[in-house]
Amino acid sequence: SNYHRKFILLLFAALFPVMLMSQFYFGRNKIQYEHFNWQVIETAHFNIYYYPEEIKIAQVAAYFAEEVFNCLEQKFNHTIDRQIPLFIYSNQIHFRQTNIIPYFIPQGVGGFFEFVKQRVVTPYPGNMHDFHHVIKHELVHVFMYSKINSIARDIGAWDTPGFPLWFTEGLAELWSQGWDSRAELIIRDAVLHDYLLPLGSYELLQSGFLLYKEGQSFLHYYEENYGSDRIRTLLETYWQYNSFEDALSAISGKDYHDLCAEWKLSLKQEFAEALSKERVLKPGEFQVTEIGANVSPAIYKDKDGKKFIVYLTNRFGYTDIYKKQFGKRKSTVVLKGERKADFESLNFLQSSISVSRGGILAFVAKSGKQDAIWLINLENQKIITSLYHPQLVTIQSVNWSPDGGSIVFSAQDYSGQSDLYIWDISKKQAIRLTHDLYCDNDPCFSPSSNYIVFSSDRSRSGIDSGTDLFVLDLLNGEIKQITKDSFTNSKPIWSENQPYIIYYLSDRSGAQNIWALELPKFSNPSDSKVNVYQVTNYHTGFLDICPLAEDSLLVSAFQKYNFQIHYLPLKSDSVLKFVESLENLESDSSWKIPDTNVYIRKKSHSYKLKYSLDFAQTVVAYDPIFGSLGGAQLGISDQLGNRYYHFLLANTARTRSEFMNRFNVAVTMVDLTHRSNYALGVFQFANDYYSPYQGFYFERATGVRGALNYPIDVFRRLEFSASFWQSTKDYYFGELQKVFLVSNY
Repeated sequence: SNYHRKFILLLFAALFPVMLMSQFYFGRNKIQYEHFNWQVIETAHFNIYYYPEEIKIAQVAAYFAEEVFNCLEQKFNHTIDRQIPLFIYSNQIHFRQTNIIPYFIPQGVGGFFEFVKQRVVTPYPGNMHDFHHVIKHELVHVFMYSKINSIARDIGAWDTPGFPLWFTEGLAELWSQGWDSRAELIIRDAVLHDYLLPLGSYELLQSGFLLYKEGQSFLHYYEENYGSDRIRTLLETYWQYNSFEDALSAISGKDYHDLCAEWKLSLKQEFAEALSKERVLKPGEFQVTEIGANVSPAIYKDKDGKKFIVYLTNRFGYTDIYKKQFGKRKSTVVLKGERKADFESLNFLQSSISVSRGGILAFVAKSGKQDAIWLINLENQKIITSLYHPQLVTIQSVNWSPDGGSIVFSAQDYSGQSDLYIWDISKKQAIRLTHDLYCDNDPCFSPSSNYIVFSSDRSRSGIDSGTDLFVLDLLNGEIKQITKDSFTNSKPIWSENQPYIIYYLSDRSGAQNIWALELPKFSNPSDSKVNVYQVTNYHTGFLDICPLAEDSLLVSAFQKYNFQIHYLPLKSDSVLKFVESLENLESDSSWKIPDTNVYIRKKSHSYKLKYSLDFAQTVVAYDPIFGSLGGAQLGISDQLGNRYYHFLLANTARTRSEFMNRFNVAVTMVDLTHRSNYALGVFQFANDYYSPYQGFYFERATGVRGALNYPIDVFRRLEFSASFWQSTKDYYFGELQKVFLVSNY
């Protein structure tokens, strides 16, 4: 499902900070490709900022946010009496252009809480469950920040013990989604391979997403055994203790280290029971790759009949595409990604790759303001073309038709909807297959090219984390539901030699394992029974599956905090079998937008510039040579972070008569609204200086400064700056020197 893909992406982005650092995000340009027409919906507790194309998503966000507010108000026993700004972007690419934080936002960041102005910013990830989760996660941070500051103000405290990051992020995860199979995946693997890190350790602080999941796991255990009221008590009385550990020990009535030992023991007992019924990949068992993290396998046969595995890897920090002949150790580069603007990002862990029978590789890469599908001839490794549509922003899950005439994929348009499309290669056009707020993903052609199987949440209430499998008949547009349970079913693939067998991933047994279903013949409407059975039963599960041969599959396995590609024989590991029924979906089955009118306080209106304080600083000092000094500076910006103003005022007078002549004044304006960013400033500085070559002197400098920054692409930019000022120097015992100066870069 899209949720699981986003989860794994965030997991990997945070699990491997060293690899991320090697991707050289420092120095990359943040580019404002779009100019959004921002609108505002005011609800009882929120100002929802959105642009018109995503109005449906904004209405859902308003409903979710108010429902979450009511829930967290009781959880925290605390309320917030101000309007909370909530900014919604319809997709990840638009979100990464935000100026609310000025830094380059790496792929995988799913939203954030900006605590200076207490703004919440999130993209719509394509499905309702993940959207609800990230809104609730960030609002847990908002409530926690508000409650702690409220308590600090009440007691007049300025220096109180802080909360560790594992606690704040763990609580946000636990109180936003409870406990689920995704969290269990990480903790199972950590316990099995003995890399569960001590809470509060420096190693855990540097581990990324493991910190989130360990915090979530500990607090899940603590809440079940000691109650959530102890967590609230901890938030309210932590200031009475010297450290967080002391506070937790006192409130629990048990030593902090004993609590940690109990938690780890409970995990071992729980997982030992599960492990007794499940398999674990032995070191090197069926392993195809070794170096780096390797995912999204696909099979390619060259003109000589040799079989190759094509896959994504990050072995050198960047995401590249490699291929290796099956059974051989040597691998070769097909494409080096993330070094040029055309392949800015290969969407590692977010999108699959696919190879046609003619040896044409299709993969997705971010190219400028949107994703594009690129085609490469694997025989000569030359790029053929790129496929993109101006209205499609993000693209995932590409899959070739058996005849090589079309590609089916999932994409988000400007509205944020995640729908299915077919790209007709000969007609050079994209054909939309679905059109609703459901998250449709993981499409795969049947061997006959007449059907497409895909995963979707269209049978769900909207915020259920599960997904089911569906079959779309391309001849009449009819959609049939082929799984119906409360689990996450994703990544379906059709068996090439058994046209009515579909393999897929499901967390029905706990971890995400391979399952299979046997479809009835669609030509016989009276036969509606579907046989479902479990194929593998591994302890930590898999991420991808790909047909290798009649008796084996390729998988991306998560083990030892990494992803490697393995091949697995197709042998049923379990006697779990089910019989389910095919169902026809109603034609008008789109997810209904909740009634937001009960929460809306003021109808939608255009965003107007509204500035508020970012920081304010004052200083009073005494210098033994230059005497007393004093001044202040402050910065303000608008809610979107597009326009900044910086003001400085100081005076260096030592006597009353000098007061009017020694003002230091500077005003700077920075505009980040468009692709071209510019800054303008005026200044006057009047100060005493000392130089070993010129001695003591007084200088007054009055002038203007301007700067322009134009990003050509994410890797290159043009920068210009220039200053013009009049300088007057008084050497006290010499002549007065006046010059006009120009400086440029």
